[in-house]
Amino acid sequence: FGNKDKDGIDYGTSIKLLLKSHCLSGLVRIMLSQNESDPMVLEKIYEQAEADSKESLESLCSLQKTNCPTNLHYWTKSDSFQTALDFQICVTHQLVAESLIRSCKFREAEDFLKQAVLGSASNYDASFSLGAFWLRMSLYSNESPFNTPEAIKKAQVQLLKTAKLNTRKPDPFSLLGVWYEFHNDSKRAAGCYSKALLLDPSHPVAGRGIVRLRGQEEVSDICDKAIKLRSNTCGWAWKAIGDAKVINDASDED
Repeated sequence: FGNKDKDGIDYGTSIKLLLKSHCLSGLVRIMLSQNESDPMVLEKIYEQAEADSKESLESLCSLQKTNCPTNLHYWTKSDSFQTALDFQICVTHQLVAESLIRSCKFREAEDFLKQAVLGSASNYDASFSLGAFWLRMSLYSNESPFNTPEAIKKAQVQLLKTAKLNTRKPDPFSLLGVWYEFHNDSKRAAGCYSKALLLDPSHPVAGRGIVRLRGQEEVSDICDKAIKLRSNTCGWAWKAIGDAKVINDASDED
């Protein structure tokens, strides 16, 4: 570590920065996954997660500013390192945002999510994270930047972009269903929920959504498909079947 080769490239420093970033990001993920009930302890955990994730991002970004090698192994292509670096920077922007969201620093979190998308426009996860964030904030936040008509529309547009990036992923369609349902467009909402369930028959958001729109008795086939998967996310299907049975039993008694 720390020695330069004959061309003046400091491989050691680059490796140390990469290791530092990966270790910090791993620690942040561990911190964010902790189940802690004490609010004071949680606050300290989230503060540390924010600091460590930002330091991890700083380490990665410094590689772009220095004379870092284009490859760290002789068997990789010349652009492999830069591609991997761009991906890790995108992922770490999202990690910083998640840490900030846990601390209710929503405006700053939005900035990091937007930077992730700007840096990797074709990255599905970054695009979806921004769309999901805007949807959640437009539905539940009372802060003026997030509950304006323009902000609400941005959530729909971003989720539509995300759905086009990977048409095999159900999550964007399920959240678009939520968006349309919130705006009383039941037809489009049901279409989005149905699309998500075609991709994942046990999808909890889409499943609960289609049950809300159509009722327990009209979605028995959908519930049956979900239950057959034996997934731990099909609780909504079991509930719908149980509710329908209660209604039918009550009707028989009458």
